[in-house]
Amino acid sequence: MYNTTKSGAQMLSTAAPSVLRNALAVAVLAGLPACSVATITIGGVETGVSGPELTPDSNLVDFGSVAAGMGGTAQVLTLTNTGDESVQILGFSVDDPTAPFTIQNVGSTDLAPGEATEVVLGFTPSIPGSYGANLRVASNDPAGVDEIVLVGESADGGLALSPSSYDFGTVTLGCTADASVNLQNAGGSSLTVTDVSIVGAEGELYVTPEAALPWTLAAGESRAVTVSYTPTLQHVVFGTLTATSTSTTTPVVTGTYFGSGQSLSTASDSFTTPDGILDLVVFVDKTQSMQDAGYVNRFRAEMITLYEALVAEHVDFQLAVITDDDGCVNGPKNFITSADNWVQASTALSVMFDSTYYGGELAEQGFSVLYAATKSDATDERGCNAGLVRGTGGLSLLGISDEDEQSDGTSGEWVAAFTSLKPDPSRVAVYAMSGDLPGGCESAAAGTIWSTVAQLTGGAMYSICDSDTQWGANLADLVDSSAGLRSSYGLSADPDAGTIVVKVDGAPSYDWTYDAASRSVVFTEGAGLTWNQTITVDYTIAQNCAD
Repeated sequence: MYNTTKSGAQMLSTAAPSVLRNALAVAVLAGLPACSVATITIGGVETGVSGPELTPDSNLVDFGSVAAGMGGTAQVLTLTNTGDESVQILGFSVDDPTAPFTIQNVGSTDLAPGEATEVVLGFTPSIPGSYGANLRVASNDPAGVDEIVLVGESADGGLALSPSSYDFGTVTLGCTADASVNLQNAGGSSLTVTDVSIVGAEGELYVTPEAALPWTLAAGESRAVTVSYTPTLQHVVFGTLTATSTSTTTPVVTGTYFGSGQSLSTASDSFTTPDGILDLVVFVDKTQSMQDAGYVNRFRAEMITLYEALVAEHVDFQLAVITDDDGCVNGPKNFITSADNWVQASTALSVMFDSTYYGGELAEQGFSVLYAATKSDATDERGCNAGLVRGTGGLSLLGISDEDEQSDGTSGEWVAAFTSLKPDPSRVAVYAMSGDLPGGCESAAAGTIWSTVAQLTGGAMYSICDSDTQWGANLADLVDSSAGLRSSYGLSADPDAGTIVVKVDGAPSYDWTYDAASRSVVFTEGAGLTWNQTITVDYTIAQNCAD
């Protein structure tokens, strides 16, 4: 007989639990319907039956006595195909969904003749009492499988801990994962929790009660503790949490908690310093407005700054200034180099510049003139600028104009044209000295198109409206940007700054600092960087534990 208690589950009534279990077992075994198998052998297999036949190893599963609220227990039921055709198991159910019986795991559900499968059944009572229910098995066995009786008892639980086992999974070193563990008085009278601790995890697992101990818990009352896992090593740890109380039933309850530490991710960034080879070609708009604003004479006075800056950077350079529509360099020299002294360079630049007013058709079409000066048929051995653009190194193009660029074609088309001038497109950059964005200044219109192409090629835009002093500084900055040995190298990820290791050509370097704002390694003046060096930066990636 079953009756319904305050738990809502079917519980066996007032008879002694052991007597009830024996009575149920006798009733079940005595009431087995006739089967189509010739012989039923518990623990053995008979396969002489025609068709699929699913046979349990027992029609009674007894979970014994379990303390209420203590996490329960499990039993294994074995089902065997004792027929001569395949059995397909379609599902399992417990006839009373309020009973504390669960189907925890099912093995294979497709059994050939003679094959067996295991079903793990759980019993997790939270309230003291005696429980019973029937397990139903659905299959293609035409005779069906008899209901399997499930029985179990639950004593006064006292202090219960849940969950009694928890896997933190994989946690990154230095990060913390938390699990909330509930301690409940599952008994009928109050108790006091006197201590909660965890051991066996090398300090990586630790417990934090929600309030200071001791706790006095009334019947049914619960409190929580937080179990935390902060791995410091790449290994697996196990810890046992122990809660001690004044319960006479369960004075000590334990739980097992475990996790695995995962090493931090690392990164390695590599950089190569420039080869020190640069071709620099300058276009100057020499229209009347440029003359009237004084920009033509200003550049004439400052253009030697380009030469001086290139020499100071120890660059293998070729420098030319273009003013004519055809893109050809004025004068006998197609370019000046580091082999030219200051007087020779100054004289050659003056001839190239030819400051006489010029108002050709392409005077404000700097892209067209620069491309005409640097394309292959102008720079090959038969061109007017023979040798100006070399097959190696970088190419920087500078346009100086008080008007925005007026060449036909889109910005993207001009970027494609310019970057085709060198084998490595990334070594081509356009620079501009034009009117400020967005509105220009009194003597110059905004250089919007110049600025766009400069940005797309990794160059820079400078203001033509700046003072005389700033003009020279801007030209020097252009050289440093396009040909200089940069001191700052941006990293691909946020590093743990204390783990950064820098090497130059394989040798450790210590002449640097880390700038967190720009996420860059910045070399000091004493680093001694030079051309064609390989810089490697190895580091541990800083962890965002919220991810």
